[in-house]
Formats: sequence, structure tokens, C-alpha cells
Amino acid sequence: MIRSILTVLKGNVAAQLIGIAVLPILSRHFSPTAFGNFYAFQAIIGFLLVLVTLRYEIAILRMKDDRELSAILAMCGLALLGTTGLCAIFLGVTDALGYPAVVADLQFPLWLIPVAMAFGGAAQLLGYILVKQHRFGQSSNSKIVQWMGNAGTGVGLALTMPSTSGVILGDIAGKLVLTLWLARLAMKEIRSAFSASWRDIADAAYRFRDLSLLSLPTTLINIGGLSITPMLVYSE
Repeated sequence: MIRSILTVLKGNVAAQLIGIAVLPILSRHFSPTAFGNFYAFQAIIGFLLVLVTLRYEIAILRMKDDRELSAILAMCGLALLGTTGLCAIFLGVTDALGYPAVVADLQFPLWLIPVAMAFGGAAQLLGYILVKQHRFGQSSNSKIVQWMGNAGTGVGLALTMPSTSGVILGDIAGKLVLTLWLARLAMKEIRSAFSASWRDIADAAYRFRDLSLLSLPTTLINIGGLSITPMLVYSE
């Protein structure tokens, strides 16, 4: 147990060191507005990533056999597509109408939100598979991979074409790289999800409905409280 914790901690520390190493470059080439946009973006995405699979991804840790795992993965995949799609439609309408103003006035392209939501939600889902299978070394390495993608893109944009959305684009690139990395590691499980029957998916959704009905609202409230402060600061 202690060894597994240390393995995961090693990856987190290494990832943080990568972020610290490139911070001087990012802070020199990106404006304070770019970092302000990033913090607001992170607050929004942090909230949406709780919602994206309706908390059903937690059920992966409780699966007893491959059939159940396939069903819950399919359920999470459908939830991911549905919530991301609804978010994209809402933001598209908001961008066209300019209402609600608190969203329409965000100083970065709104389409970046559903893109980050899709990649982040997929990575979050696939990460639970590694944890379920006790593949802690690969889970630890995935943190490093994400930050390498994030830092590499961020530095590249900082040196070539810095913009007010550059830090956000680096974060999205990190999520994309992480998703691809995890998908490669969990390809067998991903393929099995496509063979799950609708009945098995419905049974899994009903069996673990407490995650969506009870865990989801309370977690949203907690994350929402943490997101309020950076959004208020951003709106000033």
C-alpha cells in the first residue's frame, strides 16, 4: 500500500516540477490577462468535470466482472457525449445571443470549454480503469505525460505566438495527450464497451444511480463553492 502511494506521489511531484520549470518562460511571454483567463477557465472546467459522466465513473472501482465494467464504461461514454454536447449547444447559443452576459463576456473563445470538457472527462474516466487494475506505475507516468504535453505546448506558444488564450491551449493540449496515452493503455476495455448491450447499460445505470442522485449534487455544491472566488476575481 505504501509503495503504491509513493509511486503515485512520485509522478505527481515530477509533474509539478515540470510545471515549475517552465513557469518563468510562461510568465515572461504571456500577459497577466492570459493567466487570468486561465484561472477562470480552470474554475469552469473543474466544475464541469464533476458533471461530465454524472459521477458514474466511480462505479468502475466497484465492478465485479468484465461484463459490468463494459456496461459502465459504455454508460459513462454516453454520458460524456451527452453532457459535452449539451454544453456545446448552450455555449453556441450564448455566444450568438450574448446572454447570459457572465458567460458571453468571458475573454477567451467559448468553444475551448466543451473541447477541454471532452478530453478531460475522457482522461478522468480512463484513469479510473488504471486505478481499478492497480496499475499505479502507469497512472503515475500519465501525470508526467500530461504535464509534458501541457508544458511543451505552452512554451511553444509562448515563444512563437503568445495570446490571451495561450495558457488555456497548453492545458487543453495536456488533456489531449493524456487522453491518447490512457486510451492506448486501456484499449481492450474501450473496445469491450462497444459490445455492451443496452440492457446491461440500463441495469448499470440503475444499479449505481446513487452516484448520480446523491454524490453528484453534493460534489457540485462543494466544487461550485471553490469556483466562486476565482470567478468573482476574474469578473472585477
